[in-house]
Amino acid sequence: MNEKPTLRLLPVPSFHHELSIKATQSGITVLKQSRYRKRYTGSKHSAIDINGKIFTNANDLKKLIASDEKPGNQRRAVTQSGVAITTDAILTEKSYKVNKTEVKNRLFGMINTMRGKKELYFWTVTFPVNTTDATAYRLYNTWLTTLRQKKWLREYLWIAERQQNGTIHFHVAIPHRLSVVAANRAMQVILATAAKRKEILFSVYQCKRYNGIDIAKNRTTRRVTNFAIKKGAKSLAYYLTKYLTKNDAAFTHLAWHNSRGFSSLFTGITFTTKEFLGYGFRSLVKPGVIIDNEHFMFFAWKDLPPYAVTRHLYQINSFIQDQNKILENLN
Repeated sequence: MNEKPTLRLLPVPSFHHELSIKATQSGITVLKQSRYRKRYTGSKHSAIDINGKIFTNANDLKKLIASDEKPGNQRRAVTQSGVAITTDAILTEKSYKVNKTEVKNRLFGMINTMRGKKELYFWTVTFPVNTTDATAYRLYNTWLTTLRQKKWLREYLWIAERQQNGTIHFHVAIPHRLSVVAANRAMQVILATAAKRKEILFSVYQCKRYNGIDIAKNRTTRRVTNFAIKKGAKSLAYYLTKYLTKNDAAFTHLAWHNSRGFSSLFTGITFTTKEFLGYGFRSLVKPGVIIDNEHFMFFAWKDLPPYAVTRHLYQINSFIQDQNKILENLN
């Protein structure tokens, strides 16, 4: 039996401008013209410096870099990403779309980081027909807040989708159990309040009978599907294809969002061509490009992603998740 390769937590090489290949759980992305700015990609809250040190809070790394800068110099410092940290103004977007690749990577990343029994369930949250987007988003956010305050909901990732009737609804991935009855009752109360204010085309009586929150089940057995277990792998791929591939709609509100547990995850590792070939990953990629445009090419893995990549991301993300739990307990 061949020994499985491992990856060391390497600093960004001096030739970081050659980081052109990103490996994730779903495949590899090869940039044609530009280059990746990060060794590790995906996390919105954590960072890794050029020496391989993990910072659970990315702001801590920014402060450390800022303290090392000399007065009068332009505020530029190369981090683990090889990109300058600046104080440029944030551009506001008028419309939002689902980042399908990032959603997939974060879902697979969450499953990869789970210990013990793995769980991932998909929920759908619908609203009365002709509910406006603004009202639907507000009611939906109130529902999420209620579940979190009651400690029923810990982690989640959701995407918005436009139904054929024009009313928006939401698909939610939850990596733990949650009572369907409790979830519907919480929404019933929220909808009833909205009905009294004439914000939705439902009577209070209809709101009390609302049952628009459902969890994905096996069509044959009608049992709740756990998409994280081994048998559910194909189901997860099918579900993501079904509900993500066709979702190209633009929204005036966020098209997708997730809890800190999801957004803290690193979902990809970038390599130079020499590094990628050196680890022997090329033989694990399916022949034939899946996506090919002027900016990049995407190739899927033949079977499972390389053990070295999966294990490496697991170690980093497990450390970050453990640190987050410690901070939560202290608070």
